[in-house]
Amino acid sequence: MKDKIDSIIGFALRARKVIFGTDNLKNNKNINLIICCKSLGDNSFKQLKALANNRIPLVVSHKLLEDITYKKGVKAIGIKDKQMSKAILNNLTENFILVQEERSV
Repeated sequence: MKDKIDSIIGFALRARKVIFGTDNLKNNKNINLIICCKSLGDNSFKQLKALANNRIPLVVSHKLLEDITYKKGVKAIGIKDKQMSKAILNNLTENFILVQEERSV
């Protein structure tokens, strides 16, 4: 069964508001939410956590992002749209765990 988050990510994909991969996330400043698989390597996870640096929410998915995005080898994505990011955060389930919250400045 599809989660609401899966549907929102699907909308973001169709709207071209998704960035794929840890390296691409590091080079982009317009990210509002980072989602990674729990199968992501430790070093890559540390890089994403440092990238989030308390200003971007970081969510770990217990589902494979490959299955959600239908793209082979995807372990981390960034959502560029603010409203879609908020919708994902408001609909977190047991399959998606918020690791790092956005800190208000």
